[in-house]
Amino acid sequence: MECVIEDNVLIEPTGTEPPAPHIRSAIPGDAAVIGPLVADALQAKYAPTLGARAATALTHLLNEDLHHPDHGYWVFERDGHIAGTVHIAHAEHEPPHGVARRLAAIIGWPRAIWSLAVLSTLAHGPLGRDEIYVGELAVTPSARRQGIASALMHHVIAQASLAHKSHITLWVTDDNTAALALYARMGFTHVGHRTFRLSRRVFGSSGAQLLEYRLPPAGDS
Repeated sequence: MECVIEDNVLIEPTGTEPPAPHIRSAIPGDAAVIGPLVADALQAKYAPTLGARAATALTHLLNEDLHHPDHGYWVFERDGHIAGTVHIAHAEHEPPHGVARRLAAIIGWPRAIWSLAVLSTLAHGPLGRDEIYVGELAVTPSARRQGIASALMHHVIAQASLAHKSHITLWVTDDNTAALALYARMGFTHVGHRTFRLSRRVFGSSGAQLLEYRLPPAGDS
């Protein structure tokens, strides 16, 4: 660590300065923060499905999932606190096991089965070998409009490039204008649409748009 000289007096760092904002892979101890963060940021998705215990249920799932070395969760950390998170998946990812059983331990079997059935209507489907899929992007309310979502998505693009993937996909509901604007600025394009029918009453949106970002071929500048 460098020292600073002010008025001819040597001032040594105290070692208590918070680290610079950075993005890192999530660790098991982050589950207690990521669970409530995602439940709050994605209320339209989880409040009507998982109910009042959504944050507890998501934390319970993450407590196990984050022990897997290839869990796909990244966090934006600032001043020692997690301000945002993104979850990505690719074809090589092993899907989590026992989700219904783990959910049922928190919200009961009837609600667990029903919520998974409803949430399955949002599922992307099998992933291509050259595809990175963004399952969730969430930023804590107090940290929004500060470039954190953009930083996380630029990190996703970098990860996709390192993994030699050709494209990134994600779904956005029709009424999420802020997210649609963000992805448009980043170069995502509309490649598909899904109309909600039964799940429309649950999520309150008419449908969702499939967006795609194409990475330049290897060797292109």
